[in-house]
Amino acid sequence: MPELRADDLPVRPVGPGRERLPQARRVLRRTRRRQRDRQRPRAADGPRRRDFTHAPGRAFGVSPEPGPSSRTTRVSRITRIARTLTAPKLRLAAFILYTVALCLGTHWPRLTIDIGDFHRPDLALHLTAFGGFTILLIASNLLGDWLRPRTVVRAFFVAAVFAAINESTQGIPALGRTVALDDYLANLLGIALATAAVLAITIPFGKQLTAALSPEPASATPPPSPAPAGEVPAQRAEGALLDPATTPTPSLAASVRTFGLITLVSRVLGLARDLVTVRIFGDTAVGSAFAAAFAIPNLFRRLFGEGALAAAFIPEYAALDKNDPRRAQAFASLTVAALALFTGALTVVIELALLAVLLIAGDDPDRALSLRLIMLLIPFMPMVCVAALLGGILQTHHRFAPSAAMPVLLNLCIIAAAIPFLVRTDPAPVTAAYAIGIAALVSGLLQIALALLALRRHVRWQRPDAPALAELRDPVRRTLRRFGPVVLGMGTVQLSALLDTLVAMYPVWVGPTVFGTDYPLDPESNAILFYAQRLYQFPLGVFGIAVATVVFPMLARSAADVRTGTGAFADTLRRGVRLSLFIGVPATVGLLLVAPDLVRVLFRAPEGSDLGFSAAGARRATLVLVCYGLAVWVYSLNQLWTRAFYAQGDTRTPLRVALWTLVANLLLNLILIWPLAEAGLALATALVAMGQTVALSVLLQRKAGWSPWSGGVFASGARTLACSALLAVAVLGVQRLVPWGEDTWATWALRLTGGVVVGLMTYALASAAFRQPELRQLVRK
Repeated sequence: MPELRADDLPVRPVGPGRERLPQARRVLRRTRRRQRDRQRPRAADGPRRRDFTHAPGRAFGVSPEPGPSSRTTRVSRITRIARTLTAPKLRLAAFILYTVALCLGTHWPRLTIDIGDFHRPDLALHLTAFGGFTILLIASNLLGDWLRPRTVVRAFFVAAVFAAINESTQGIPALGRTVALDDYLANLLGIALATAAVLAITIPFGKQLTAALSPEPASATPPPSPAPAGEVPAQRAEGALLDPATTPTPSLAASVRTFGLITLVSRVLGLARDLVTVRIFGDTAVGSAFAAAFAIPNLFRRLFGEGALAAAFIPEYAALDKNDPRRAQAFASLTVAALALFTGALTVVIELALLAVLLIAGDDPDRALSLRLIMLLIPFMPMVCVAALLGGILQTHHRFAPSAAMPVLLNLCIIAAAIPFLVRTDPAPVTAAYAIGIAALVSGLLQIALALLALRRHVRWQRPDAPALAELRDPVRRTLRRFGPVVLGMGTVQLSALLDTLVAMYPVWVGPTVFGTDYPLDPESNAILFYAQRLYQFPLGVFGIAVATVVFPMLARSAADVRTGTGAFADTLRRGVRLSLFIGVPATVGLLLVAPDLVRVLFRAPEGSDLGFSAAGARRATLVLVCYGLAVWVYSLNQLWTRAFYAQGDTRTPLRVALWTLVANLLLNLILIWPLAEAGLALATALVAMGQTVALSVLLQRKAGWSPWSGGVFASGARTLACSALLAVAVLGVQRLVPWGEDTWATWALRLTGGVVVGLMTYALASAAFRQPELRQLVRK
């Protein structure tokens, strides 16, 4: 077969008197030209010579090929300098010297810092110092390759332990220093911020940085295999890029581990965010107004970011991507555009309605503040919806890390906006609430930018023409029709929390009485409810949502064999149930036992300060947390059951169950608030969640023809329950050793830390003794 030449390829006329070669032909022509250049003989006194007669912008004739440009030389020099400065021994030495200096600075006898009007300026120094310690610990390679996300997460926990030891040893009498809660929280905040910053770099650019900073980068790569006859390199590369078969598929446990670890960092940052905001707002009316305003965009973030929109979109997109990647890209482009237009229009309507309410009934200051904050945060809704849809596309391509990292940006922006108000003498809570709202809007834009950056290798955004729109009309309609039922089916927990907020905000929005009777809740109830919700959602968001998020694309791809009971669908679902129970049951037991100390350590105001919850507010929040915590394991299972239905294309069954659940939740709310106040709202949510998981599991068994509890699930659950009982005994033993009479932050922190550490170790050892396969799946590479 004669050799294919670029000059023999036909050209395509484009307009009068103009011609343009397609991209593939231009690539082939350039490749052939380079091959001819390499085959030219080398001159005796210099490099190969090249004919520039036809090169535009050059003089005619023969001239020597220029050597490396000055820009290339500068880049090479900078690369060599970067490799020298990032040498392993130099990084280790810098970490050791910094650690010694940090220990001396934090233990220097009777050291005080005073900077003008700033309240506790040493907190900013604590935050910066321990952030630098975390970065140098990661770079020292003591915990593994410094550019791997796994190493970054390890460094976070090591730095947190070091911060606790560093702060506790400052109580030595000879030093003349004291152990302070705010100092330790500032240390943790600095560690969390540094961890998030490094993760934001290593997740998208870790491999590139490793190659650039390697002391001996690879000198050559294996040559690509020859392309088949008639296939040009650009077509081959594009086909490999878009072929889903070329994308490596990680295991279920590995994906859960990756998603869970990054979500853990996000949730820790979320706790840091709450620690900062609770110091500014506390259990006050301003705190309730901020919590109610933030509840609406936060609802959309949890609904969409934790799977509802992705659950409606992923099955359709996965089917298209498997058969026709180009059509899948057009479908993704059209869906993103339609969602942005719809949510943008909805935002305008809501803003106008709120403006009308504000003008009519905005005479009350608390009500007016709440309405203004809601109006400020409503534009966050379209941003987070689009970001969540982009995250669903990433999950289809098994890119779980960027999707899990999106909430990190929200937490970082809010923390950055809140810190300037926290360090001043007067926190100015109303002004801080507006600043935090603006920061949330900025984070929405950053989340979209992160998702687009991660998708650049998987999706090429396009504007579909008329024939493409006709082909994609049905998939888009199916996705949008499925979205409403999916929101109600999967978002029961979030919608129940919204109902709780609406009931709790009645004294602010309406008044302190109902039908002439004093309302059982007060203006501070919503703040207490909001922060207690954040604590029980921590284990749910870290692992419960992680398991369901990772399982769903696998269920969608294997939905064809659902009726067999022995295929990939049943195996994936049962493994997901076992993992959910293995994580959710001990999380429930542990949360119930440490709830009093957890609330006091995180939310109680320090002695002599009003920045935080009062003692009465902490007691009320503890009772709310215990009621919510009863059903942590149930919330995780409900996420799995609903996704199992959606993977089969059934959105009606979870919708019917969700509607009954919401009605029951509202009725129980209105009944239980009278004897239990805000704790009745939490107990109602837990009870209806238990009923929902029973109903969904029974209906799933009827639909599939096999029990999701079979296949070793029941036996694994029994072993998990036994291990959790041992965990409870260990935690209670630690709490007995620490005296309850001493009402100090150090005592609370000691009981909490000791109980968590000993409980986790006991559970891990018991699981190993019972040979739990889930433990091996989570810890293996």
